[in-house]
Amino acid sequence: MYTSWFAWATWQRHMVVGSVSFIKNVFPDLLENARMWTKTHRGQYGGRACYWQDEGYDAMEVSISSSGCRPTINSVMFGEAVALLGMAKLIGNSSVEDELRSLQEETRRFMLEQMWNPRIQSFAVIPLPGPSSQTPFRQFTPHHPHCPGNGSASWPQNETVGARELLAFMPWYFSLPTASGGQLIPPSEVAKFETMWPQLFDEQGFAARWGLRTAELRSPCYNFSYEHSDCWNGRPGHTRLQECSLGLPTC
Repeated sequence: MYTSWFAWATWQRHMVVGSVSFIKNVFPDLLENARMWTKTHRGQYGGRACYWQDEGYDAMEVSISSSGCRPTINSVMFGEAVALLGMAKLIGNSSVEDELRSLQEETRRFMLEQMWNPRIQSFAVIPLPGPSSQTPFRQFTPHHPHCPGNGSASWPQNETVGARELLAFMPWYFSLPTASGGQLIPPSEVAKFETMWPQLFDEQGFAARWGLRTAELRSPCYNFSYEHSDCWNGRPGHTRLQECSLGLPTC
């Protein structure tokens, strides 16, 4: 399943057009979708409970960080919880409010406490052991044989990777003010995490002539080439660019 945030999108639409009847109709399916993600993509890794995603289904084929507990899917699950909680309050379904508050707080706590790498001043992926859907492509032509995540070498387990990637800005996308009062990065903690933003404008970071790179230029893993049409390890990518652009006003 590809990373997606249907409940969040539905809730944002409601705040514009006020579609209460539509919310009532779709809420059961949206709630079941969130519960399904919890069943299939939540696990205990190194003492942590996190949501994981395969890099290919996260629109990040052959990424530097590979598959794992990713800022993207954990941010998305926070956003889904916020949106569903707002819907539940709107339609008077109090029976699921505690469940959704718990999901909201769990994902926020994990993101802010476990996915921040203080050395690189960025959120980062915590890789999982084992292959991803992209492992065969990495093994075709490993131009950087000593770069972690190339199909033979690996990042240290149970640690955030040491490379900045554009996907790390996803938490800001879900830090917009909402009717449920849910912000992944609360105003009281913005100063701590906004240190990552200057990298967007650094030419050794993400800044490029034709858009924002998907990985920082200074990384030794930047733009390693493989026999795959979609390699998001350097070149600009529209998916991450849109998410980052929408998150920028929150900072």
